[in-house]
Amino acid sequence: MPEDRTLSKDEARRLAQHEKVNAHVVDEVQVEILNDANQIAPAERRHVERVAHDLKRKAINEVGETDLEIRRGRAVARLRQVVDYVFYLVYGLIGLQILLELIGAREGSGFKQLMNSLTSPLLGPFRGLVVDPGVGSFQFMLSYVIGLLVYALLQFAIRGLLRVIASRRTEL
Repeated sequence: MPEDRTLSKDEARRLAQHEKVNAHVVDEVQVEILNDANQIAPAERRHVERVAHDLKRKAINEVGETDLEIRRGRAVARLRQVVDYVFYLVYGLIGLQILLELIGAREGSGFKQLMNSLTSPLLGPFRGLVVDPGVGSFQFMLSYVIGLLVYALLQFAIRGLLRVIASRRTEL
């Protein structure tokens, strides 16, 4: 057992010496690096300062551009939400109008008159576009379905335009 303690003490002493030598070598290397760095020629120092200044200016410009792109992206995202909401309202109104025509709702009903007045500007261009099949008072408004598809394509086109506006510009 005494040998184990002696061995442990000897190992601890060697480890401490190793750490001391290692710290000394690190200190010497750092001093040498600082001396070499201070011996840069004035022309090289000006070049390094110019490069550092250019890099700093570019970094600041990139941060500003990124901030602008983020704000523009947020505004376009909000606009896209509004556009989607408006189109969903249009889809709902047209769908309800198609349903009312399909079940043969009475034209004298207050709700039917309200729906006719709301959807008239939306569906006016599509009335009579194709023959709308029907039986008695029940009518399938195929022209309204075509209008629904046209509005869906219009929404798709507007979303594509907003995506182009919001996309990040890349430099070549």
